[in-house]
Amino acid sequence: APGAMGRIYIDPSTGDGMIMHRLPPLPEGSCYQLWFVRDGERVDGGILRTNPDGSGYTLIHAPGPIQQFDGVGVTREPVGGSRWPTTDRLIGSEI
Repeated sequence: APGAMGRIYIDPSTGDGMIMHRLPPLPEGSCYQLWFVRDGERVDGGILRTNPDGSGYTLIHAPGPIQQFDGVGVTREPVGGSRWPTTDRLIGSEI
């Protein structure tokens, strides 16, 4: 997503952290969802709190020791989230 950005902060000893993002405004019936990536598999990291303009921040907790993940990504999903990403990654990074 052109112009999209995000920043994630995670305490490696606890897996607690936060993500701040600026993404395109969401269409009705959609949400943004965080994914942790391990060996090409996505693990649900939770639904992101998002303002009407697409910006927001969310407290997060890694679904396991952060050292076992290769990266993170954010996708647009139906409200309530998905068990597996249903759209392309909008932003992401290696860990």
